[in-house]
Amino acid sequence: MAGYTRFEKLLEPGYIGKVKTRNRMVKTAAYGWILYDMANGALRPEGLAYYEAIAKGGIGLQIMEISAIHPDTIGRPLYDDKYIPVERQITDRMHKHGCPTFVQFYDFRPLLQHPVTIAASAFCYPAKLDMNNALPTAFTTQEVQDEVDMVASAAVRAQKAEYDGVELNAGCSHLFATFLSRFWNKRTDQYGPQNLENRARIVVEMIQEIKKRCGSDYPVSVLMNGFELNVLELGNNADCSTFEETTEFAKLFEQAGADLLHVRSQSIGNHLTGFFPEKYFMFGSPDNGYGHPMDFKKFYPEFITRYDGAAGFIDTAAIIKKAVSIPVMTVGSMDPRLHPEAAENAIRQGLIDFMGMTRPLTADPELPNKLSAGKLDEVRPCTYCITCFPQTRCRVNAASTRADGAEMPEGYEVQPAETKKNVLVVGGGPAGMEAARVSALRGHQVTLYEKKSRLGGLMPLAAMVKGRHEKIVDFVNYLSDQLSRLGVKVKLGQEANLSEIDTVKPDVVIVATGGVSTTPDISGINNSKVLSNSSLHRTLESGLRFVSPFTLRTLTNFYMPVGQKVIIIGGQIQGIQLAEFLVRRGRDVTIVDEGPEENLALHLPDFMKPRVIIYCQAHGVKTLMNVKCHEVNAEGLTITTSYGVKQTLKADSIICALPSSADTGFTDSLRGRVTEVYAVGDCNKSGVIVDAIEAGNLIARKI
Repeated sequence: MAGYTRFEKLLEPGYIGKVKTRNRMVKTAAYGWILYDMANGALRPEGLAYYEAIAKGGIGLQIMEISAIHPDTIGRPLYDDKYIPVERQITDRMHKHGCPTFVQFYDFRPLLQHPVTIAASAFCYPAKLDMNNALPTAFTTQEVQDEVDMVASAAVRAQKAEYDGVELNAGCSHLFATFLSRFWNKRTDQYGPQNLENRARIVVEMIQEIKKRCGSDYPVSVLMNGFELNVLELGNNADCSTFEETTEFAKLFEQAGADLLHVRSQSIGNHLTGFFPEKYFMFGSPDNGYGHPMDFKKFYPEFITRYDGAAGFIDTAAIIKKAVSIPVMTVGSMDPRLHPEAAENAIRQGLIDFMGMTRPLTADPELPNKLSAGKLDEVRPCTYCITCFPQTRCRVNAASTRADGAEMPEGYEVQPAETKKNVLVVGGGPAGMEAARVSALRGHQVTLYEKKSRLGGLMPLAAMVKGRHEKIVDFVNYLSDQLSRLGVKVKLGQEANLSEIDTVKPDVVIVATGGVSTTPDISGINNSKVLSNSSLHRTLESGLRFVSPFTLRTLTNFYMPVGQKVIIIGGQIQGIQLAEFLVRRGRDVTIVDEGPEENLALHLPDFMKPRVIIYCQAHGVKTLMNVKCHEVNAEGLTITTSYGVKQTLKADSIICALPSSADTGFTDSLRGRVTEVYAVGDCNKSGVIVDAIEAGNLIARKI
């Protein structure tokens, strides 16, 4: 019952209009595209399983995303009555578990080049990290009024499909938000920026029309920006919405009949930080996303920084809440596992009424039930890598896009094995640990051998390089704890050689020994100034014996066998993140890669890729893609550029940071010795953490 004491307010029921929620935690409208069968206007089986798992896991309310109000809008069609029975598949599953469910409306019409094609005005703000960097078409007055009608008609269909309420997305730089903002809105009609009522008119009319058609008791939530901040041109906020304006919007929405205000922020020029505020801190000290320091005390003093940006919008939401009498919710890395006091205290103090989240629930759909049972230490941690957005893959939860699908027909729950086996796992990295965990869940007797003195493989090193904003060490600790709870015998500092395997006589061996460093075929590559990934890892590994990866991340002068001028061979995820790590330690870094331009930062999640590239560029990292490497010599590295120019790049140190290569030797040696042999992770196919977890999980489910 400890969970009830620690999270008393978070776990108590709440009300949105007349809809009662089981607790104050809300699954917000966010995940991704691949869970949807767009051709048939429905969720794929994997999508239904994903949302049902969250409902079953005890969330107070779910808000479904990607609903289309007309044929040109991306999403599940709610523009035709024939789709009402399809939507019932969703609400029936949610209600089966006692979970009220809303559906969100916004207008998302994509171009081939960019996702925003309509707005309040034909105005754009070019910025690589923002959504509005393609000139949209301005709505006519009639089109605005047609939009109101289509939204209200979709709400009627949502009500018939037994959704418990609807949400209007007027946040960030989405269509409805462009009317609210003087920055985007340059109109001259009754929906223009001449006064607050005009700017709010489109949202107000939508609320009123929904209430007119669905009844005054049908709940309407409004997702809105509590504050706008121009993060590309810091200090240039002349046309940005102020708190004085947004509180007036909040009052107008309440007067129109809104039942909930869902508050976040708009970072003009940096879309992602409007709802993932911790990403301001991904390079350590606050950064605007373009490699420049972000002084919150100067530009946005209401933003909460004490959790490294997480829960950053609580005080913003609190300003809105003072102006209204209806409930207020906020989002932004509101993870009770990470910051158990943040949301709980905010609700206790009356700053907010509900806490929204998605990523922690994708990582562990059972999070609310575990909080209620006092099992906070058993929550599978979100690592905040953003692999899930928009790719819809979870680094730590392989079932999130597979349950009930072809790869995982058994669903979320790991099923007991029909025949219990003696399973030996070789390697304690992510693939091996996940394979051991799932094998033990199935009832097998599992032993894991790891030749090093600790578990995690390269994950602690990845944590050091990537930084504390990614909770990789938390995930290592979770897996290690799970192995202990499940009775897996872990043998550290012990190599599972053929002699050992012959002695143990396992029924199954899962090989997860990792890949081998890839050495480029370049003359002079054995020069003393060349460091392979493995040799650099060994040096940094020694540092991990004395300090934590998080501490090591912040040190700038600890010993590394790396000179001042560094060339990194390889520009994919390994090379670009190593470059960022080194440039923060004062190194002059150049990346060279024989691959094409699109390989730069390959395998970084889509929303992380431009941030890391821009940060590196802003700090002097030079990138040369599509080159030909010829020779390592006393001066450095001789290359031919993509323009055909041959030159020698001077370097004190050269680091090979290429993807590892598969290493099947040990696996092959077991064929014929053991009945079942499987290879997972980099020893089978080079990948990143999410690939390793998926491989280990899927193999173990089949044993």
